[in-house]
Amino acid sequence: MPTTKQVVVGTVSALAVGGICYAVYFDYKRRNDPEFRKQLKKQRKKAKKIRNAKLENKPKDDASLKIENQIEAIKKVINDEPIPTEMEAKETFFMQQLQKGEMLSYQGEPYYEVSALCYYRAFKVYPNPTELIVLFQRSTPEPVYKKIIEMISADVRKKQEEYFNLYPNKDMNVKIDKKDYDIVVTKDIAAGEIIYKEKPMMATLDPRVENTNYCSHCLKRFEGEGFRGKDKNVIFCSKECSEESWDKYNKYLYQPTLDDITEALKSGDKIEITNADPVGNEAPSSIVAEEVKEEKPEGEGETEEKKEEKPEGEGETEEKKEEKEKKPEGVEDVDKFWKLLKETKRTCPIMIARFVAKMIDRELNGKPQSEEYSDWDHLQRLKFIDEIESSEDDEKELALIQSIIGKHSNEILPKEYYNMLKGRFLYNIYAIPAPKEETSLVLEKSDEIKRYVAGEPIIGAGLYHISSFIHNSLTPNVEIKFLDNNNELSVVALKDLKEGDVITVKYIDDTGKTPEECKELLNKIYNIEDGVEKSSEETKEDDTEEEPKEEN
Repeated sequence: MPTTKQVVVGTVSALAVGGICYAVYFDYKRRNDPEFRKQLKKQRKKAKKIRNAKLENKPKDDASLKIENQIEAIKKVINDEPIPTEMEAKETFFMQQLQKGEMLSYQGEPYYEVSALCYYRAFKVYPNPTELIVLFQRSTPEPVYKKIIEMISADVRKKQEEYFNLYPNKDMNVKIDKKDYDIVVTKDIAAGEIIYKEKPMMATLDPRVENTNYCSHCLKRFEGEGFRGKDKNVIFCSKECSEESWDKYNKYLYQPTLDDITEALKSGDKIEITNADPVGNEAPSSIVAEEVKEEKPEGEGETEEKKEEKPEGEGETEEKKEEKEKKPEGVEDVDKFWKLLKETKRTCPIMIARFVAKMIDRELNGKPQSEEYSDWDHLQRLKFIDEIESSEDDEKELALIQSIIGKHSNEILPKEYYNMLKGRFLYNIYAIPAPKEETSLVLEKSDEIKRYVAGEPIIGAGLYHISSFIHNSLTPNVEIKFLDNNNELSVVALKDLKEGDVITVKYIDDTGKTPEECKELLNKIYNIEDGVEKSSEETKEDDTEEEPKEEN
């Protein structure tokens, strides 16, 4: 007869073997039976709901209620504080939010959410978000970091959802499909009808056309001498164009020449030196004649006769002559930049320089109230050429742009960022031809990539927010025209269109080319296969090929 000990050992052994068998069976079912997995998932969800319900129904003590009320009060104070737009105010706000976030995270888990909210608001005003995210990951508790990322992700999703509700404007007769980024017409359009007109985000003359009878800002052809503003390197059709270009970007690109300064000293006029350091360090904002009137000019006390007898430059050493003739370094760089671009026949570097200047201005002065989204918000939604090979000329262009913008520009425009911008501009810019009345201008063709627009010669290029979304087709149903002797683009229907039709243009000049040659060229320049662009969703799928995952 078995002893009690043997019975106990036998029972335990049987239970252990049974448990192991069940575990093996459970694991097998979990791996191989989809229905079993679904059932298991439902059971877990149900159990979680029951636990949460018990926690919610559990009466809270006075201490817990006090903490909850305190947290809600802190949230209200944080959310009611407006996010500043001025640079100095942003810096103060950033430090305050970091300190609040840090202090709240030390209070423990109940305060993690409001701590994350403070860090998130600091993130909203920081100029280098990626750098700050890395810092948060290293310095904040993991639950706080996760909540920060959740808030950032929610903000990005919200911005993405709202974007196509704002753009394009309803009066443009088109809308953008949120899935494929197709542009579709919102009403029936007759052949030959202008669907919409659009001004550029950025446009520039071919550098070989600068200082002729074309406006550097609006590209309008004008008669007469034109108007020269603070930037002596270019000419405008009007004072309005000169001032608008100065306010938007030229004040960060322009360096006054010695002649400008001399003229100002004679007349008492002011000369802005905005870009001495565009990232915060104070620089003299003007040069005024009165400041140097106290100094005695060389030769004071001499009679008029002696002054007349003295030949120009006599008595000056060679060093003084060289110093007098030598231009400031920044001015030399501006001259070198324009000279290089005339040789390379490129417009893209000018647009990139102006784009970066506009971003600096937005950062320093805050966004205009009418602009919910920046130029970068628009640009990052556009397609791009992802393989840009850098030549010696590219390196020179970048170095000169960095020098012209200011001594901090290496932080603003590293090589990788420059190439990324170049890829986006080159994929989307349209050629701008001279108006029909132009008969005397002759230009050698540039090999710079631009979307095709009929007409010769090509006097410039423009980047257009909505029109950049128009896809390529070998049989387009619209064409791009410039009908108003400036940089405003018109989209004209080539055939009758019905509401909901997708509009397409041709990116290349197909004159004298077979369909196969067109496809080959499109593939080479834009990576478009068979003459048909992939939708944004298809492009994303190609970029993120998923490997088959093994079920655990």
